[in-house]
Amino acid sequence: MNDIIKNSIGETLRNIRKSNLLNVAEVSKNTGINKDTIYRYERGKGNDLEVLSKLLEYYQIPDFIIFFNKVYDNCHKK
Repeated sequence: MNDIIKNSIGETLRNIRKSNLLNVAEVSKNTGINKDTIYRYERGKGNDLEVLSKLLEYYQIPDFIIFFNKVYDNCHKK
């Protein structure tokens, strides 16, 4: 996967978290995902679909299609 897509995935996750007025500590506490793992995903370095799925569920994004449409839109804003 190229860096533009990876970075867009991370940026999209970060934007979703921030738009919900959440900090990483809150997300970590409520999902059981380590804070460092969340930061890694927000930097575009995550690679486990189970973790991504858990984050999307917490952010109330019902499926990958909706999320990746946001990623696609984010890639094309630049």
